[in-house]
Amino acid sequence: MGVNGTSTYNGNITLNNTGGGLLNFNVNASASSTLVAGRTISAGSFPAGRLVLQRFGAIDNQTILLTGTARLDVGPGASFAGNVDFRAPQMYLNGVTVGGPASWKNRE
Repeated sequence: MGVNGTSTYNGNITLNNTGGGLLNFNVNASASSTLVAGRTISAGSFPAGRLVLQRFGAIDNQTILLTGTARLDVGPGASFAGNVDFRAPQMYLNGVTVGGPASWKNRE
């Protein structure tokens, strides 16, 4: 998602990954994404695989909860203007800015 240029997401994003694959926002260095105000990104069923949020920006509070053996990578260039609550069995932070309180927890 978001291979080149800027992508703007005007609705809520719910991510499901039951097959254990890779969901990568902004795979190329020229890509970035913005989630507009009043919208959220969250995980539905995400027990395996990897979610990568690089060069991804969101205005409001965000909560992402991954389970099982899933991995969450945040950054580089990720920015969240509000609070964040991110939980995953494996988590890698690499260049993320948060405007409010942040909770980063590894879940086993």
